[in-house]
Amino acid sequence: MNFNTSDPLNALALDRVIRDSILNMGPPILTSCIGIAEMKVHSLYKDLGFTKMAQYIKGLTEEKRITKGKIYRWLYIGQEYLKYRETLEEIGFNNNHGPSKLLFLERALANREREDVLIKIKTLSCRDFSSYALGQSRDLNVPGPKKTNRKGLIIIKGKAAIRINPNLDNDSFNFLKRINRIAGKAIKDGEKVYYIRVKNIEEFERYERAFNKLIRRLRKKSPEPKLNTY
Repeated sequence: MNFNTSDPLNALALDRVIRDSILNMGPPILTSCIGIAEMKVHSLYKDLGFTKMAQYIKGLTEEKRITKGKIYRWLYIGQEYLKYRETLEEIGFNNNHGPSKLLFLERALANREREDVLIKIKTLSCRDFSSYALGQSRDLNVPGPKKTNRKGLIIIKGKAAIRINPNLDNDSFNFLKRINRIAGKAIKDGEKVYYIRVKNIEEFERYERAFNKLIRRLRKKSPEPKLNTY
């Protein structure tokens, strides 16, 4: 299935592409990311008998071939692709260029010149592009926090700061690292960071809708709002 056309999307065909990627390493990862995002955006999961996207995602994990964290990562990547689809198609961005870079595209466009970003997203490694997007240089010789024991306890400035759940899957762990890095950069720049605790994905999605509505309202009041979102 080609997601880059305006043809009507078929829920069953889309589901088949996504599951084939999970079970058989079929289509390129970017194709599956876009597919999952299209499934959510157009509520196609309802045509498959699900009332919520979270239920559909849970169903994808039943055969234990993929973690829920990885599926949500694919969803976030796909959503970013859809947001910048026209631009990405113009520059010929594809699976070989590294889909994970799309998680940093919005931040890169906020910090860097657009033309340079569209070159770098195809030429830099994912790690280098994330540093570039955050306005950082990998040449900086800044010592990081030290892990002091095998229980995942992180000590920062002599105090226990973070305890890592040893059962956390790699995708969720890397996602949390990305969020912490962005939050740290925001605090360093003098911005305020608010942490919201949610119980489950349904509660997160309700918060996300309300938050996006608030951002749109603020942007209407001010052409250059000081509030940044990540």
